[in-house]
Amino acid sequence: MYAGGKGNPFGHLGSAVNSNNTRGFYSKNGSLWGVGEMRPDYSNARIDNVVIRTTPRQDRIYQDYLDNLDVSYDLNYHVIDNSCVDVVRIGLEKIGISIPDSWKPSNFMRDLKEYVQ
Repeated sequence: MYAGGKGNPFGHLGSAVNSNNTRGFYSKNGSLWGVGEMRPDYSNARIDNVVIRTTPRQDRIYQDYLDNLDVSYDLNYHVIDNSCVDVVRIGLEKIGISIPDSWKPSNFMRDLKEYVQ
């Protein structure tokens, strides 16, 4: 999880497979809705993280999902129902991990930590 940037008080989620170089889904213009884009999480300070033990097959599926987001994902960003949290949640669902839906990154991280324990 990353600190929010550009006036975002909620924070941000990014993800990666076997790497610390995460990518996340952002609003392209910094607003709460509008055109979105996948990009590296370089500009925000990391404040928390969770490592999920996965199989090589799950790694491949999740990496494939991340690699194809730019062309297959609905790139209209909305802070409540199509945000960085949704990208991570949907990716985890693809590998059989179900985390309750929450639009706030901090709530999602809390639930993800409970899953990992």
